[in-house]
Amino acid sequence: MRKLHPGTQVKITVPTQERSWRARVSGGLPQFDSVTRTLQVRLEVENPGLVLRRDMFVEVELETHFPEALTVPADALLDTGLTKRVYVDRGNGAFEPRQVETGRRSGDRLEIVSGLAPRERVVVSGTFLLDSESRLKSPQPSLPANPEHAPRGVRAANSAKLVKDPTCGMEVDPAESTAAGNTESYRGTTYYFCSRGCRDKFHQAPQGLVGAGL
Repeated sequence: MRKLHPGTQVKITVPTQERSWRARVSGGLPQFDSVTRTLQVRLEVENPGLVLRRDMFVEVELETHFPEALTVPADALLDTGLTKRVYVDRGNGAFEPRQVETGRRSGDRLEIVSGLAPRERVVVSGTFLLDSESRLKSPQPSLPANPEHAPRGVRAANSAKLVKDPTCGMEVDPAESTAAGNTESYRGTTYYFCSRGCRDKFHQAPQGLVGAGL
């Protein structure tokens, strides 16, 4: 909505016709529809011959300009819900998994806010296959031989290989949480979280959550 201020120029086309019209956003206030949760904007356009008619479906194009950014094809990103990563081509058949943070999406391109440097090559085709192979080759995190010396969350999940997020109660993979940096140590015990938000809530008041027995 910040781009649709009064006087903004837009392009209108009718899918069934090979012509277009230039229109501008009216100075009237947009109307908010509480049912559909949308804003309705009024456009003013010259309509000779009354080609544009009431209730007709049209396509509206709005030109936007964003600052230069580092982007990758959307197919290059692996989003597990806990982490977002791409695979960087290091040459000679070697690939490096790299955790990234994303920004805007435009078409089939994704903005990379952090985690990549300009001119680095990323894998686009076969990313899921490469990720699966990488997981099979990576060593599993070791656990203490004596279960009584293991962190409480890991000790409860030795058989299932999952632990419970002490903030929300969701079961998470310790390896995924560690890779995402979503861990917190409290009184000698390491806890694992599904998201940064849950980790931050635990950090603010760990005694309350540990005392609740989650």
